[in-house]
Amino acid sequence: MRAVLKHRRVPDDVLQGALKGQEPPVRTLPLQPSQLQSLGEFWQSLGGRPKAALNYAVTISVDLFEPVEAPIVKERIVKLDQKQPVRDSG
Repeated sequence: MRAVLKHRRVPDDVLQGALKGQEPPVRTLPLQPSQLQSLGEFWQSLGGRPKAALNYAVTISVDLFEPVEAPIVKERIVKLDQKQPVRDSG
């Protein structure tokens, strides 16, 4: 945990792919106790016991205009019951 918390910026030599040499650099931040309290309360409300954990945020850049290949949806299936699906081509 000390090694991870020590770096406010992820060193380039451990980054891979598109993250390497990214501008602005990949930044890190441990979550503050006030932000963690609600997480603990959530798990306790479900009957869970609190456990030691490290909550850590990493911020990266995303190019919003980079083209992304996505499949074209040509058909959808609507199930009315468990026996027969209805096909809709529109």
